[in-house]
Amino acid sequence: DLGGTNFRAMMVNFKRQNARLYHKIYTIPLEIMQGTGEELFDHIAQCVSDFLDYMGMKNAHLPAGFTFSFP
Repeated sequence: DLGGTNFRAMMVNFKRQNARLYHKIYTIPLEIMQGTGEELFDHIAQCVSDFLDYMGMKNAHLPAGFTFSFP
């Protein structure tokens, strides 16, 4: 979820009747928010990479979805 000054990475693991949510929040520095779209995309890609590493899934192939929390 990209909105405001934060990027939130989340993963939901569904197993039978239980669902488990994992998440991590990354701050987007002002210089990136005011920079180019390419810089923002690179930052988000780095955050996703860090999150997958944090989850022990660095080389996993997963479906992804994005939300943008802007009015």
